[in-house]
Formats: sequence, structure tokens, C-alpha cells
Amino acid sequence: QMCIRDSFDGMLQDLEKALDDGVKNGMLPALPVKIVAIAVFGAVFEIIATMVITPGFDVKKAIETLSQLLFVHTGK
Repeated sequence: QMCIRDSFDGMLQDLEKALDDGVKNGMLPALPVKIVAIAVFGAVFEIIATMVITPGFDVKKAIETLSQLLFVHTGK
């Protein structure tokens, strides 16, 4: 159980770092990186869970939509 938690914590930290780098590089607006990372991580988890239980679920469309939501504020 601890190994799984460590894996999730590591993935969340990687996402936070990527978002923080995006803010520092001007690719993303100044935003609360930890909160955005948690929201994105949760959304990805839900997409995976839905994919598992829903035959024919369009994962590509879901990821594209999530990306659009993340970057809508930046205009990128």
C-alpha cells in the first residue's frame, strides 16, 4: 500500500513541477500550482476510471478536452 501511495505522490509532484515550470517560463499564467495539479490529477484519474467501465469511451477526446480546459486561460 505504501508503494502505491509513493507512486501517486511522485506523479503528483512531477505534475506540480511541470506546471510550476510552465508558470516560470511564461507558458502558463500565475496560478496556484498545487491546486491545479490536484485538479488535473483527479480529472485524469476519473478519465481512466470511466475508460475502464465504459465500453467505447473516447479517451483521446477526453484528454483533448482536459488539455483545452487547462490552457483556456492562457490562450495557447
